[in-house]
Amino acid sequence: MSNEPEKTLYTLRIISAENLPRQSRWSKKLPNAFVSVKLNDFKHQTNVAQRKSEPAWGEIFELIDAGASSVLSLEVRHKSDFMGLGVKLAGISIRVEDLVHRCPGGQEVVLDLNSDRRAHAAGNDPPRIKISLSVTDPGAVVGELVTEAQNAVDSVAVTPAGTAAQRIDDAAAAISSIQPILLSLDNVLSKIDVVVKIVDDMVEVHPYAKFAWTLLSSAYKVVQKQTRTDQSVVDLMKAMETLYSFVSVADHLVDGKLDILRQNIKTILLQTVECAAFIRDYAHWGFAGRVVHGVHSDDAGTCKKLIQGLFDLQGNFQTGLGVQTAFVSSRTLGIVTEIRVNQILDGLMPADMHAPEHSECLPATRQELLSRIISWVTDINCEQNVFWLHGVAGSGKSTVSTTVANYIREMHHLGAFIFFDRGFADQSHPSKVIRTLAHKLGTFDKRIGKAISDAMEGYPGIKDASLLTQFTELLVKPLSSLASLQNEGAIVVILDALDECGSDDTRTKLLQVLKTQVHELPSFIRIFITSRPLIDIRGALDHQNVHNEGLDISSSTNSKDISAFFRVEMKKATEKHQDLPLDWPGDEKINELTSHACGLFIWASTASRFIGHYPASRLETILGGNITATQSPLDELYETTLKSAGIWSAPDLLQDFHKVLSIILSAQRPLTISAIKQLLSVSQSEGSTSIVPHLYSVLSYDLDNPATPVQILHPSFADFLFDTKRSGENAWHINKDTAHKDLAIACLKRLCTNGLKKNICNLTLVCQHWKSKDLAEDITYACIFWVDHLSAIADSSSIAPIIPCVEKFLKEHLLHWFEAMSVLRRSRDTIRLLDHLLRRIPVSVFSTESLYELKLTCILD
Repeated sequence: MSNEPEKTLYTLRIISAENLPRQSRWSKKLPNAFVSVKLNDFKHQTNVAQRKSEPAWGEIFELIDAGASSVLSLEVRHKSDFMGLGVKLAGISIRVEDLVHRCPGGQEVVLDLNSDRRAHAAGNDPPRIKISLSVTDPGAVVGELVTEAQNAVDSVAVTPAGTAAQRIDDAAAAISSIQPILLSLDNVLSKIDVVVKIVDDMVEVHPYAKFAWTLLSSAYKVVQKQTRTDQSVVDLMKAMETLYSFVSVADHLVDGKLDILRQNIKTILLQTVECAAFIRDYAHWGFAGRVVHGVHSDDAGTCKKLIQGLFDLQGNFQTGLGVQTAFVSSRTLGIVTEIRVNQILDGLMPADMHAPEHSECLPATRQELLSRIISWVTDINCEQNVFWLHGVAGSGKSTVSTTVANYIREMHHLGAFIFFDRGFADQSHPSKVIRTLAHKLGTFDKRIGKAISDAMEGYPGIKDASLLTQFTELLVKPLSSLASLQNEGAIVVILDALDECGSDDTRTKLLQVLKTQVHELPSFIRIFITSRPLIDIRGALDHQNVHNEGLDISSSTNSKDISAFFRVEMKKATEKHQDLPLDWPGDEKINELTSHACGLFIWASTASRFIGHYPASRLETILGGNITATQSPLDELYETTLKSAGIWSAPDLLQDFHKVLSIILSAQRPLTISAIKQLLSVSQSEGSTSIVPHLYSVLSYDLDNPATPVQILHPSFADFLFDTKRSGENAWHINKDTAHKDLAIACLKRLCTNGLKKNICNLTLVCQHWKSKDLAEDITYACIFWVDHLSAIADSSSIAPIIPCVEKFLKEHLLHWFEAMSVLRRSRDTIRLLDHLLRRIPVSVFSTESLYELKLTCILD
């Protein structure tokens, strides 16, 4: 009597075939090949590989109740076009016991096939098939069929009587044992535990291991609540288990080898997160639930795609090669390629977002917060589809959002990353937010793009409609119509630094839309928002539909993260300055720096940049500062930094500081050193841009690349200079109205002084293509923003000095300005700008002739 277990589970993978014979003596066509699998009562076949010389399938099957002496039959067949008949090309029969011995540890094996069509083969070699077979320890299969059937009956009781029986039949037909998936989940979880320990020092890999373990644990809990699942999901779980066989050898690898494979491990963990999310979402509904609730999608196809990705990653790891296989997502993603759809979406005129220069969180920092955010993203049961992270200026909100964006982007679920920056006032205007968001989502997924473009064609004037109408027509209705997206995981939208989106007055309508309408979006849309806790934003986001979390800068975890940041930055200083000891500056100094930072990452970042040039002396300068009772740590740091700049010995340098910093702070978008010089040259008194290198700690620029604009590193520095109580006593205060007035005058003088002229681009043909780059940067800026600077002046008395410049400009260069704005593709803005101008400057200051010309030109345009 056989001692074989009653139930043994094998995983068979059909990989590929080669040297197959032709389908017939008279045909030269390659076969439409598929593989037929038979074992006892189990019969199945692969998909058809159409007309390929070396067909590949990469499909896996679970073989249950197979004894060692059972015979496995594999036949490669040709699917004939005539009545769909299958013609046998080659085959083999082999005992399971023999095949297991030939596939140790589930390794791939090539088997020679028998064929009576040898004469028709392409060569003299026999036809071959590549397969693998792995065995799983036997386990009892969970029953409860009666309970499952009763649950199915109860769940369909509310459906029409005529369809209830059919739905129960459909559910029952797809039910298979869940025990294998639970066994596999247990196995993979234990192996990921090992991976976490192995990669503990791989700072860029460790977070992914933690996320994979967390999400897989969540999937395990959901699956436990079910007693049955679909075979394709079992196959996926088995593939994950096979992939993690690398753990048994990974901890024996020498450090050098493991270092080479770290990117492979990271991709494996990332793929695990994706597979775990799919399994959990699938199990959340259950098969019967998916049938009853109409949640239908190509689950088998998705599983097949994910399984193939797992096996490809396994191959890369085993060969020690770099990752050559792209990450496989369960989402059906695709960039919109239809020209018509692209053209329609471009009609939204989205903001031209510049990539943020924020750094990511240092590895091993912010881990608890990042884990909570990722868990929120992947929690399909969470009813709060908005996560609001708020904190004081400099607490590291944008660094967190950048890190989250990169994590989610790598998982192919980042629908849009919109970042606001007061230094780019034009792109950060509230009126552009919804149009930009719709455009980004439309280009993220071709189905969303098609739905939004259809909505735009049905509402031609949508880009000029109210924000409420735009939100409803461009987002809520199109997204709600795409039910299939519900089963493909979250689509994440990130709005970073919402407090820098316009002003309190201009963002009122946007916040009202977010407050009252965001819950109308389908649940798969998740919105992550960061901002300071300003009163207007808190009023819009502080309610039950929003997960509200503040950054606690006084927590011990935050202090540890800042300490870790200083250790990394000070290590960079020792590498740059070889005269410093390797352990400089020591734990005591690191602790002092951490204490001085008071929980603010921007303090740590600015201080590190300040210390970097002259580490030893500047470290003592930083630590020697005394904070008064009314002075914040940031103010004390900015004061120390400015005092140490070494540019205050000559009176003219302070004036240059004001001239240059006024332009940098009030510019609607960052300007290069060259453009700043041009605008200063037409001012009443020139300023020297040579002061810029002395402010390295607070400004961002690149002296080796003149095309790089100059801008402040953090908005808190602008707040410091604009606030007379914080900076006025030291003569660094910059008056915001004066800054806008001076820049408005500089723009107008630049346009009137060899700036604008008739046929400014020297066009010779009407059909000649205009290019905005034909205009100098300073002229371009002056054309677009001179009215905005005039409008930004709060004190009307400061407008009087500008009026003579405005009169001269309108009399001599109005039409030239129109031409330049056409070259810049900003013709539509001219009417809006002139309307703003007439609202700020009294009509009485213009002559009747100039006013008539201005109005007539506006009408004709």
